[in-house]
Amino acid sequence: MKPAESTLNEKQRQEVLDSLATVYSPAEKRFDDITRMARQVFDVPVALVSLVSKDKQWFKSTQGLAAAETPRKVSFCGHAIHQSDVFIVEDASQHDWFADNPLVTNDPYVRFYAGHPLDIKGQRVGTLCLLDSKPRKFTEGQINKLKILAESVEEQLALAVLSPGQQALLRSLGESQREQLIDPATQMWNRQGIERVMLEEFRIAGAENRALVLVTLEIEGFDALQKQAGEQAVSSARIALARRLRDAVASSDALGLYNEKTFMVLFAYESDENRADRARALLAAINETSVDAVQQERVLYARAAAMTAYSPANLSVVNLLSQTDKALTQVRAEPAGSILFFDRRQSPRD
Repeated sequence: MKPAESTLNEKQRQEVLDSLATVYSPAEKRFDDITRMARQVFDVPVALVSLVSKDKQWFKSTQGLAAAETPRKVSFCGHAIHQSDVFIVEDASQHDWFADNPLVTNDPYVRFYAGHPLDIKGQRVGTLCLLDSKPRKFTEGQINKLKILAESVEEQLALAVLSPGQQALLRSLGESQREQLIDPATQMWNRQGIERVMLEEFRIAGAENRALVLVTLEIEGFDALQKQAGEQAVSSARIALARRLRDAVASSDALGLYNEKTFMVLFAYESDENRADRARALLAAINETSVDAVQQERVLYARAAAMTAYSPANLSVVNLLSQTDKALTQVRAEPAGSILFFDRRQSPRD
C-alpha cells in the first residue's frame, strides 16, 4: 500500500482548511443534496464530501457509508488532493497503490474510486468523491459532470450559512475541540455542543433584542424497537431520524441530539404562526419516519415542546433547559404525536 502523503504546500493547505472551521461541524442539507444527486447521477452506492485534515479525512456529507472519517494515510482522497483534476481508480484490487489497502481488503471493499479535488483559495482541501465495490470505467462526460458538482461543493464551502451563534462557536475552537461537540453517528451537535450553541445564540440574540425558539422532540418507540430488533436497529433509526430532521430544518437552524431519545432545534422567532408551522413540520418529520424491524414496520412517534425565549439577554441556558424539562413533563401526559407551545418571558429571578 502506498500511504497518502502530505502535499508540497501542506502548511498553506491546512491553514485554508482551518479557516473554514468545517471539519467537525454539523452535517448540512445543502451538502447532502449534492451527494444525493451525485449518487443518482453516477449510479454509485457511495458519494462523499471529504475534507482531508492533518491525519484523517472527515466526511462533511455521506451517502451510503456509515463511517464519519478514516485515517488519512489509507484514504484515496489523500492521493486525490495531489491532482489538479479528477483522480480515478477503476479497480483498486489491481492497483499497485491500493491492492492491500484496508479499505479495499475490508469493508467497504472499494474497487472503483473517482474524486475531484475541492479548491478553496488555491488550496485543495478535500474532494467530492464516488465509491463502488465493483470495478467501473469513467467516461469523459462523467468526469465533466463530477467537475460541475465539485464546483457546487466549493461554492457552498465558501458560504457562511449556519446561524451566527454556530459560526462564532465553530471559529472559536480548534479541530480537536470541535470534535468533542459533534455526535459522530448523527453528525449533529451533541448535548454539550447544543448547549454551547445556545450560549452563543443567547448572547447574540440578546444584543440584537431578538427572540429564539427551542423545539424539543422526545422520541417514543426506541425501547420497543430495541427489544424487538436490538441496539443496532435503534442506532440506525436514530440516524434516519437525524437525516429527516436535517431535511426539515432551515439551513441556519441549530440541530442537536440532547440525549439518546431527544432532539433539539433552535431557531429565530418570527411569529407565532411561523413557530407553530415549523414546530409541526419537525414533529411530522419524525412521526412519518418508519423503520423495518424483524419483518414488521414500526413507526416512531414524538412529543414536542416548543419554548419561546422572548428575552434571551435575561434568560440563562440552564434556566431555559429547566423550563423545558418541566414542559416535557406536561407534554408526556398528551397523546403521542402531540406538541405544546410555551412562552418564557421572565428572567431567571422571576
